[in-house]
Amino acid sequence: MTNEELELQVDAAMAAEVEKRRAALREEIASKARHEAAIAHNRKCNAPHPSELPPSAEEQAERNRLADEDLERQRQRIESNNQRFAKLEEDQAAARRQYFAGKR
Repeated sequence: MTNEELELQVDAAMAAEVEKRRAALREEIASKARHEAAIAHNRKCNAPHPSELPPSAEEQAERNRLADEDLERQRQRIESNNQRFAKLEEDQAAARRQYFAGKR
């Protein structure tokens, strides 16, 4: 075997080794990219919906204000109904007294 043939064999072996390492490196880079994309996708899928997040301080203050207003309206409505029913009961009692007073 001559020197030239030996150099050609070495060059061919080195070229094959370099190509093999490049292919392995390309596969490693592609694998990392796929892995990172899968992780990002899972984070997006598993992220809580905005409605599941706790409200901000301003939103909570607004909710509390609306709840307080609603409770006050409900209290006023109940008080109004109580007064109306009390008057109705008084009128019915007076009507019964008048009715039974006429029966005696």
